[in-house]
Amino acid sequence: MFYKSEIIMKRSLPFFFLLLMALPMWASHPVCVSNRAAEGASGAMVFNQKNKAKSRIHAPKGYKITAPKGYKLVWHDEFSGTALGKDWMHELKPAGWVNQELQTYVNDGKVTQVYDGTLKINLRQEGDRFLSGRVYAKRHSGWQYGYIEARIKLPEGRGTWPAFWMMPVKDGPWPGNGEIDIMEAVGHTPNVIYSTIHCNKYNNGGTPIEHGYVTIEQAADFHVYAMEWTAHEMTFYVDGQKILSYQNDGTGRDSWPFDQPFYIILNLAWGGQWGGQKGVDNSLLPLTMEVDYVRVFQKR
Repeated sequence: MFYKSEIIMKRSLPFFFLLLMALPMWASHPVCVSNRAAEGASGAMVFNQKNKAKSRIHAPKGYKITAPKGYKLVWHDEFSGTALGKDWMHELKPAGWVNQELQTYVNDGKVTQVYDGTLKINLRQEGDRFLSGRVYAKRHSGWQYGYIEARIKLPEGRGTWPAFWMMPVKDGPWPGNGEIDIMEAVGHTPNVIYSTIHCNKYNNGGTPIEHGYVTIEQAADFHVYAMEWTAHEMTFYVDGQKILSYQNDGTGRDSWPFDQPFYIILNLAWGGQWGGQKGVDNSLLPLTMEVDYVRVFQKR
């Protein structure tokens, strides 16, 4: 889940996926749109400098993280403290910023909370406003290549639009600079998980492309969403099962702008052109997207 919001919308219509599936597909399905969003004057990003002393990104003592074969752990957050650490930033943006989404992204101490070993991104209603959270990890440095995974419990209900995705550290025109959507889901298609690649060759411009999705048991339970990214290929997994593979075809940046560092984004949107395609159910609020951990491994 586009540099100027007035020019390019996050997840604009018409929208398409680039997905190659190893599992059967439905006969009909909703389409996935871009997560790309502007960083303009209408909002701001803020570093999480408060409560740095309380933040613990490391796993509890005695806890062992197993790296995929051939990889080593280079960064992680197990959310075992009481606040987000210094590697995280909040996005602050108003409702309607892009894609007609209803939420306002804030940092008020309630939309993102860390306790009991998980990060909670909370969506709530206050009067006629819907408040939610969008956070970035390593916004100004990111990672180039690796095995990137998060264990996430998704909210249920019509109107939800959670995402775990990546954007390039170096700003540039969208979609030419690339976008990687490791996981997206919308409440009106429960238990369906989408992974998407955006670039000049495959984007929301109306060109027919390959698309697909995977249906899982109980997305409202914890599941592991992951991507292995090399100079030649990106492969996406849900609970260790491959659902998408995209190769570098060697034709240049129109099809492979993924030769640069990208940073991680976690957010919970409400409504919008895709999440609100079949309306929203405000009676469900508040809702929470819960993240057990985020880990980045790179080749040894």
